[in-house]
Amino acid sequence: MSPNVEKVVTIQPVEPVNLRKQPSEKPEMSGQTFRVTHLSDVWTKMQTHRLSGELQLGDSRQRWSLFFLGGRLLFATGGQHRYRRWRRLTGQFAPALQGVQGAPETAWEYDVLTQAVEARQITQEQAQQVIRGAVTEVLFALAQAVTLAQMGVGQVRGYWDGEARLPGELLLLVVTEEWRRVEQVWQQWQEVGLRATSPDMAPQFHEKRRLEQRVNAQTYLTLSRLCDGQHTFWDLAVATGAQLPLVGQSLLALVREGYFRLQELEDVAPVLPEVTESAPKPVVACVDDSPACLQNVAAALGDQFNLVTLEDPLRGLGTLIKTRPAVIFLDWLFPQVNGLEVCSLLRKSPVLKDTPIVLLTANGGILDRARARLAGANEVMEKPATPEQLRATVQRYLATA
Repeated sequence: MSPNVEKVVTIQPVEPVNLRKQPSEKPEMSGQTFRVTHLSDVWTKMQTHRLSGELQLGDSRQRWSLFFLGGRLLFATGGQHRYRRWRRLTGQFAPALQGVQGAPETAWEYDVLTQAVEARQITQEQAQQVIRGAVTEVLFALAQAVTLAQMGVGQVRGYWDGEARLPGELLLLVVTEEWRRVEQVWQQWQEVGLRATSPDMAPQFHEKRRLEQRVNAQTYLTLSRLCDGQHTFWDLAVATGAQLPLVGQSLLALVREGYFRLQELEDVAPVLPEVTESAPKPVVACVDDSPACLQNVAAALGDQFNLVTLEDPLRGLGTLIKTRPAVIFLDWLFPQVNGLEVCSLLRKSPVLKDTPIVLLTANGGILDRARARLAGANEVMEKPATPEQLRATVQRYLATA
């Protein structure tokens, strides 16, 4: 979150900055830091310009990332309790993924959900529930941070990265109504007197014996089990099935009377995959609508490399970006698109812009080779290629990587 240029942009409710530009133009905030004074205006700017990329926001304590596609929110992550949130949401909606985590510098949650849906470990509905829960918690935290900044407590800054993309799409498009719903929850949280209290805090008993005399036996047992200093307000809302503001309101009086103390919790330690000593096999991709060609490539390369075979180039773009192959073999002709167009499209991806691409064709004349170079291909190989040619080509590009 350390951009090269810093600029303060104060967004006014009546006339938001740059909203008079056409949606096709880039907003001024691109490549610059800017101060966030009204979160709803930033949200409006995303939708007005139909932006795609990553919006990074943060204050002195927390950092959040919001990913957009065409002005619509796909996913949100970050904050103080990123791994606690993942454990809570997967435990509630997708238990099969509770032990699967990733490195904090990436949007690993979305990648895990995408792969799990593709592998049918979870349903798309389960993935969407986890995503919606993450979006709710992040937007709530942002609303609180911006509100406190308006009161002179801290400052929220943002940075727009128009090149960032998520590894795949689950097509959960969270529209304006989702932000409006979170705004209502935040408003209710303030109304019960918890404006400066984060729902990431955990209530812990301070006067346990005195409380036993104040509430009924069932309530006391519930509070004893959950208010142990290890369960946040978010956790309590899930455990009790109650709305977050209601949980806060129920406990606030007891906190003020001294029965509980609120304490901050550290995030749980991430469980990262164990690193094996053996180096992974390089990934090689072959995109061809001919099963015979795919079988030929698999027979030649399958033992030495992790082979990704795809018949539909357009549907397979997400897979190529996710797997990051060392070399891509790409057929020249497809029913609805040609390999030159696909090659040009791959070169627009930050992940694949430098990946060696070999176009496979039955006609490798001088003119075709020139057209292939202009489209971004590294070379043209005539079909059918022999196993020796395929292996030698891959080894040549790996040696120069």
